[in-house]
Amino acid sequence: MNARMREDQWQMTAQKRRKPGAGAPRLIPFDGGEIQPVDPQQAPSEIALEATGPSGEPAHWLDDFFWVDLLQAWSRESMTIRFLPTPDALLHPVVIHQVNMLRRVATNWRIAGHCYVHDLAPDGMIAQAALSPYHEIHLIDGRREGSAATAHALRIEDALARIRRVQVANSRNTPILVCVRESDKQPQGQWAPQAPTRRTPAGAVR
Repeated sequence: MNARMREDQWQMTAQKRRKPGAGAPRLIPFDGGEIQPVDPQQAPSEIALEATGPSGEPAHWLDDFFWVDLLQAWSRESMTIRFLPTPDALLHPVVIHQVNMLRRVATNWRIAGHCYVHDLAPDGMIAQAALSPYHEIHLIDGRREGSAATAHALRIEDALARIRRVQVANSRNTPILVCVRESDKQPQGQWAPQAPTRRTPAGAVR
């Protein structure tokens, strides 16, 4: 499926799900695809980004300049920015730098990171995720296609509990944790907005 087909499918699905008066969500794939012009009169309800490629390298377009036009047009709009669960995207230094920047200058935007629970298995990743600047982290219950199986796979319940312990120890109540069943995840290249299966507010793990 090429970038144009992915964009068309994204737009068709989003049109059916968007709130009245809200602009259709946009997907920006790793290769940049056909990035649509910024229309100050029509902000999307959300922008979903494939921030990294197969080897975890950041997209060529993902720099501070990428955000200038978006911020000039829509910084006062209420919208969501999603960093999709591409390899190493959640805690990539480039992404974290930009999330911190957006939290400062676009206070009406909600920033969500997405990852597989298996991505948080390496040492230190749980603590980094727990103290990251996202408003939300969406944890997909499973491991990404093609990743190596481990003898002691990280269970999503354990990940949630460990993240919350770190947050409580640091007097943090964000990021909010949202669980996503593997069966609810969209196939690669067909991401569309979905309702989370379970949300864990501050101080609670269900």
